[in-house]
Amino acid sequence: MTNDTFPLQRDLLVFDLDGTLVDTVDDLTAAINQTLARYDLPPLTPAEVRRLVGDGTEVFIRRALGPEREQHLDEAVATYFTHYHNHLTVHTRPYDGVTETLEYFADKTKVVYTNKTTVASEQILRELGLSRHFAACYGAGDGFPCKPDPAALYAICERFGVPPDRTVMIGDGDTDILVAHNAGIAVLAASYGFRDRKELEALEPTAMFDTFDQLKRLIA
Repeated sequence: MTNDTFPLQRDLLVFDLDGTLVDTVDDLTAAINQTLARYDLPPLTPAEVRRLVGDGTEVFIRRALGPEREQHLDEAVATYFTHYHNHLTVHTRPYDGVTETLEYFADKTKVVYTNKTTVASEQILRELGLSRHFAACYGAGDGFPCKPDPAALYAICERFGVPPDRTVMIGDGDTDILVAHNAGIAVLAASYGFRDRKELEALEPTAMFDTFDQLKRLIA
């Protein structure tokens, strides 16, 4: 845990993607339900999908299939990727205040760090006009273990020459809070994303925020 006062004095802002910058749940739900239909499994609701995602695509698919269909995992992952990567932004949109707030922090180095594949993440950022705000995007497939392992977070700090005490992690999931704790970095948790507020509060983030534009008051 960090012992910070607000607003946080930070030079490097590291953002999660799904549930933090963009609401992807409807497109994720469509892709997983297309996959589940192949195995005559009932569709998932968006609320169920929110609870299952966050630890990488393979873990998401495994949870959705259930342990009795483990032998179909590789095939199911391929089916999911085929559908999802061709329908990334059918319904996906930035949350309210995202574009304006990223502009507000134009003088900060901003990076996306997600457990989604880098290929999909970069395409979403491009298609939604958000790429220009970020110096880099780190995701699955970059050679780093998924969050909450802090290896990628350390690499981001090193790449941009910013120490952990001048960096903040911003996300909506338990893995975002845990990876920041593991790296000794402050973390701001979004209450509007894919996880329940009480679940996040129990992990003791540095602070919570309810709308994206509240980051203007939390970071200087």
